[in-house]
Amino acid sequence: MKRKKVVITLGVICTAIFTTVVALEFFREVSERARDVQINAVCSKPPIEIKYFQIQNGRLPYSLSELQSTDSLGEAGKKVARELMDIIQHNSWHDTYDYIPSTNGFTIVVTGPSAGWWGKGRRIEKHYEAEDIK
Repeated sequence: MKRKKVVITLGVICTAIFTTVVALEFFREVSERARDVQINAVCSKPPIEIKYFQIQNGRLPYSLSELQSTDSLGEAGKKVARELMDIIQHNSWHDTYDYIPSTNGFTIVVTGPSAGWWGKGRRIEKHYEAEDIK
């Protein structure tokens, strides 16, 4: 009788642990999807502002913060650039966004901490050609 209680107790404990792990994995996946959506939304905004900057100044900006400080974008453009910088600097996942200009376009690199139980840090690169930016 005592042995049966121990087996039942162990079964309940193992079931509770398994359920907790599955629930944590589900919430991690939901968080990863939200993170991906935010990265895609953020990475879709700079090309428009950068193209406008390029048209006004004849060159690509040296950094994303240069978009925020330039007068060539006008007030509406500066507001969008400020909002973009706020999102980049205060995101929930502590990702860092780097802007790398090149001769034929630019690359936005997003790096962040580990995405899973055993995963290493994550890195996403989005390259934009100068003629692809509309």
